[in-house]
Amino acid sequence: MFTDIRGAGKLVLIGCSKCSLGEMMPRHPTWRAVDLYHFILDNVSKGKIPEFHYPKLTGDDYEYLRENVTLGKIVCNLVIEEGE
Repeated sequence: MFTDIRGAGKLVLIGCSKCSLGEMMPRHPTWRAVDLYHFILDNVSKGKIPEFHYPKLTGDDYEYLRENVTLGKIVCNLVIEEGE
């Protein structure tokens, strides 16, 4: 397994060292890569799509995460648009 921080620290790439394939997920400020890996495995084993919840994000951050995360769903309670 390998990990790589990307997108100015907003994303983490977790992958397989043997096949060099991986998934991009949002980086959590307090979770280690292994915690994120187990979170994903727990959800997938239950047949659920992992959801990453945020209380609020800027419109740019929300769009960036939504477009770049390859495994999981971004759920945000409040998207703050520029100028609000």
